[in-house]
Amino acid sequence: MRWLIPVVLLSGLQARAHDADVIYALVRHGGQPGVLAESVTLTPATLSFLAPLDADGDGALSQADLDAKHKALKAGFWDDVPLVAGGKPCELLEARALLREGFVELVGQFRCGEGELRQDFKILRVLPTNYRVVLGSQLDGEARGRGFAQGSLTTVPVPRPPVPGAWDPSGFRRALDQGVQRGLSVEVLAALLGVLLAIGVWRRGLLAAALIGLAAVLGSVASLDWWPPTILMLLVLGGSAAFRSPPLIVPVLLGLAIGLREGGGPWPVCLGLGLGTLLVLLFAAPVALAAGVMLQRRPRVVRVVRWVPLLVGVGAVVVHARLSW
Repeated sequence: MRWLIPVVLLSGLQARAHDADVIYALVRHGGQPGVLAESVTLTPATLSFLAPLDADGDGALSQADLDAKHKALKAGFWDDVPLVAGGKPCELLEARALLREGFVELVGQFRCGEGELRQDFKILRVLPTNYRVVLGSQLDGEARGRGFAQGSLTTVPVPRPPVPGAWDPSGFRRALDQGVQRGLSVEVLAALLGVLLAIGVWRRGLLAAALIGLAAVLGSVASLDWWPPTILMLLVLGGSAAFRSPPLIVPVLLGLAIGLREGGGPWPVCLGLGLGTLLVLLFAAPVALAAGVMLQRRPRVVRVVRWVPLLVGVGAVVVHARLSW
């Protein structure tokens, strides 16, 4: 059971570290006609450049401080990030600040007219020159370079979000690419190889591959921080190395671990994520299974090789954790 040690050590890692000099902004549909919701995440240190936060003077930022400094946040932040539609200013209906682990999330609701959306991040004129704004969200894993503002380039076009439930072609394409990248990650491929090597029988292996694909597609509808599905992935790697022929619950857990990584969002995004990963599995699973079938003829080799995916997968997870810390 030595393979459980990395699981315990990694369970306390923080999901994603917020880059100190990056401000993430994401505009979504507000649920009502003409209403848009914007979520902005930044560190407390960054926000302290823009508005006084420590209301009680104890030197520690709390939710009570943010609530008490509501007017200061509006004047220091929202008034300096005007959102316009068709050249006309959008009306700020509501604004609130939420203290998260390691960063602050500012949420505003705007009423906007028709036309192109643009936002001027005047706050960059106050912040140090290394700061930049990225149109995307670390909370949902969507910081993928849709646009950015930095230095003197403070005004950026903002993609108008689709109405909830509507088909989003661009979102589907982005999610499809993300699903492929997710399927091609080292730890996913290592876990897939580990499971199918351990099974090493065509009929049972094909059933396991089908279960992995189905669970990955279904798991893509949920949104979790990266470490719970990573723990599932490590359990799968350990189980495939420890069992001579893993029970079918192992491939199901693997599919869920893959799907839950960066899953969630509107249904076109979930569909793109699931299909992108499924495309990778359609090619990778038969290759891994064929390798397992051939190696079953050499039991001594199998006893050694079956531990390789575990070592590779754990190594990839550790590297990922260090980069995200």
